[in-house]
Amino acid sequence: LHLECNHAMATARILSEAWTVDARHVGCFTGGKVAPCESANLLGCLCDEELHLVDAGCKEPTRRVVQEGDGVLTFAIDHSGLNACTSHRSGLLRHFTLGEKIMLARSWRGHE
Repeated sequence: LHLECNHAMATARILSEAWTVDARHVGCFTGGKVAPCESANLLGCLCDEELHLVDAGCKEPTRRVVQEGDGVLTFAIDHSGLNACTSHRSGLLRHFTLGEKIMLARSWRGHE
């Protein structure tokens, strides 16, 4: 039995070196709101307290709106797909521009 285990482990190492990853499934939604934006051909959806922007053509998340240590709770995307407003755990509202590079445009403190 001990020899079989060693042989299986040796075989596994050879297989892992012989195979390469061709494609991989990536999560882009863990529950909550999904917002389509037809003019920009994208879907906005929440994934692990980040806003993922999913390209409807390739069906993969291509950009993420995230603030380190301050999870996104909800969001809205404008009709053109160029701006997003997000609400965060800290109580801040944030406006992001959604160009090639996502930029924080402004933050507001919510009332108590």
